[in-house]
Amino acid sequence: MKYPTNAFQTFCGLLLLIVAWVNPVEARSPDEIKASGEIKIAISGVDLPPFGFKQAVEPVGIDPDLGKMLATSLGVKPTWVYYANLPDREKLLMDQTVDVVIGVYSISEKRLESVSFSQPYYKGGSCVMIRSADKNTLQNPTGLRNKRLVTAAGSIHQDIILSFVPGIKSLAYVDDITASYADLKAGNVDAVVYDKPILDYYVAKHSDFYVIQEALAPDEYGIGLNRGDKALLVYVNDFLDTVRSNGDIERLFTQYSTQETKLPDVTGYTAFTPYTVKPGDSLVKIAFNTYHDPSKWSLIHKANQTLIPVANLIHIGDILQLPTLADSNSLRSPLACQEKLQKLSAIKAGISPEAYQQREAEIVKECTQ
Repeated sequence: MKYPTNAFQTFCGLLLLIVAWVNPVEARSPDEIKASGEIKIAISGVDLPPFGFKQAVEPVGIDPDLGKMLATSLGVKPTWVYYANLPDREKLLMDQTVDVVIGVYSISEKRLESVSFSQPYYKGGSCVMIRSADKNTLQNPTGLRNKRLVTAAGSIHQDIILSFVPGIKSLAYVDDITASYADLKAGNVDAVVYDKPILDYYVAKHSDFYVIQEALAPDEYGIGLNRGDKALLVYVNDFLDTVRSNGDIERLFTQYSTQETKLPDVTGYTAFTPYTVKPGDSLVKIAFNTYHDPSKWSLIHKANQTLIPVANLIHIGDILQLPTLADSNSLRSPLACQEKLQKLSAIKAGISPEAYQQREAEIVKECTQ
């Protein structure tokens, strides 16, 4: 499969801006879309298997195929608008250049300030891909300290890494995540952080890479809409209810060899601690502060799934039940541990390498035992 070049991405970006300038459209209701005979759908302009395979004639993959199903339900044809960079999705909706965005569009509180989202059509996670040779020494996301990471610019992953993966050596950004795979193979970076289904699909065909299955954060895809398209939002949610209940969406996942991320079983936990959601909280932040492990968000989500239907959307004042782990009481404050590592790094030049390594190991032991 040939990936788009930088020139192609630049062309897509320029084309996007030209289309937005010469052909803006009003926010349209389902009836207006039906009358026009087309629905304008934004999808990724780069290959993101299994969600999108950019082909010469007709796009295929979970996202464009779902778009075709939506168009069919309306009795219209899809018109594709390709975006090159992730932030372009909000622009396309806010400028009313497209009716919907179906492009691995992760639902988040921040994005809801600009656009609307349907219910999730795919539930995944933010995961870490490493070299297979490193899988015995790097077995979970908490082992990323002192590692060189790369993720997609403008994605939800960069905020997760910067906030909840302390002590990383560096973080690089790319517009096309597939371009980072060669750097990982060559040893220029230690890990790629991106959407779990996309990394899983790649690893299934490339045995020299390995995906750590514990997700750093939830990553649920919704169909993006303009905030004023309330009637269309109702229609899209009803459409997703239909394709989930009749099995069409599951058949789509099977066709492209992927599946949704399963939440862990919590039936074995007998003790729970109530926690009141505060401003600025997220499941990842609560897991990080409670268990010193951001990937434990999935445990909290499973225990509170009735209260939290969408993992990245929790509400101030909600009272969550946090499962009590056997070793919860022995955990130290992750923020305090991060401060200790930062202070140690500041005096690194003034002590011997042996003394530095010994103290670093002591701090890590204090924080993880």
